[in-house]
Amino acid sequence: MILGIVFAALGIARARSGKATNKGLAIAGLVLSVLGLIVAILWAAVFTKAVNDVTTEANRTVTVHYEVTGTAPDASVAYTTFGDGNLTTNQETPKALPWSKDLTTKGLVKGGTLTVTTGMAGGNVTCKVVVDGKPAKTATASGNFATASCDGF
Repeated sequence: MILGIVFAALGIARARSGKATNKGLAIAGLVLSVLGLIVAILWAAVFTKAVNDVTTEANRTVTVHYEVTGTAPDASVAYTTFGDGNLTTNQETPKALPWSKDLTTKGLVKGGTLTVTTGMAGGNVTCKVVVDGKPAKTATASGNFATASCDGF
């Protein structure tokens, strides 16, 4: 593109001095070369911003708050958290509800699942996921062996 601008300018100069007869073609070459240079600069700027945005998101740490409430006397809680290329899965049987857990994660893909299941005694349960202080998912279930699942956040 730079060479196109240089050669077009030389063509225009030669046409003005009477050494060439292709002034219109030289002007067209200059205009197209300048437009090509502008497009290349804009493309580079957009690409650089996209790379910076991806890098920023990959390095951003989020806090995930898992919470289970309800009346079920024997609930089972399973939670999975993924991010930064890692996947962790845990299961707990809280002695009583409410139950909560705070975790942090980072990476391009961040998320997890929270599943709570009532036991034989039944009752109701509600799972809630909050990411960086913003509610992400809530689900409720009731009855014997009922499951509330908070995923896809």
